[in-house]
Amino acid sequence: MKQTPDDIVLCAQFQELTRASIARDVLLAEDIPAVIDNSVMGIVFPPAGAVRLMVRVADRDRAREILRQGALLR
Repeated sequence: MKQTPDDIVLCAQFQELTRASIARDVLLAEDIPAVIDNSVMGIVFPPAGAVRLMVRVADRDRAREILRQGALLR
């Protein structure tokens, strides 16, 4: 199935919920809607998997660039 600009996709993964929350807040401040997925797993079972930061397809490239500039994404 072809993605549309409004589909929600992975932007970045973090090992800690705190770092994912900071990244989400940075994006929200830049008017990029972002949500954290797996937040419960990141608290209960940190080694079980990364906390995922999700954005719209249309915002993904800009979001990643903002996170790189803020040293939140490598």
